[in-house]
Amino acid sequence: ALDGVGAVLPRLYLPALAQSSRDSRGILLIGVDPRAERRVNPFLKRLPDDAMLRDTTGRDAIIGQRLLDDLQLDLGRKLVVTAQHRDGTLHSELLRVRGVVSTGMAEIDGSLLMVGLERAALLTGMPGEIHELAVILDRAEDERRLAPVLAGMAATYPDISAVSWGEAMPNLANAIK
Repeated sequence: ALDGVGAVLPRLYLPALAQSSRDSRGILLIGVDPRAERRVNPFLKRLPDDAMLRDTTGRDAIIGQRLLDDLQLDLGRKLVVTAQHRDGTLHSELLRVRGVVSTGMAEIDGSLLMVGLERAALLTGMPGEIHELAVILDRAEDERRLAPVLAGMAATYPDISAVSWGEAMPNLANAIK
């Protein structure tokens, strides 16, 4: 509702293990709202419609190109993702590769796996929870004006803080620099 805010994207970040019939890799599983995410994520905008996650609960996955190659997978193939559930046990999900992204950053392309937000939350026993609420501004210059407003909103919740994207993702900020 704030003037200058173009989108608000809920995200869930989970360390996990991705396994194909040929290999396995440690990954960062990201649960997203596909429709909202696609409107602003430049890598998802490039995907054809049939390569995009269809909803927040499905078993579709978008995978980094290097991870796809490392696991010796192809579009349409299945993989298993295992993550720790809130109760301490390991839970696994069978997913199907629906789309592939290439960011040009080896670390991201080798560990990225995106699924619908609710599917990620079910895997880990975290329904209705998120790790990040990314606030996307219409213009970068609005950050000076909106940062204090967002910080004030977050201050009413003791476990929440408002930080710039560079603070939230220092590795990505350094890679861009």
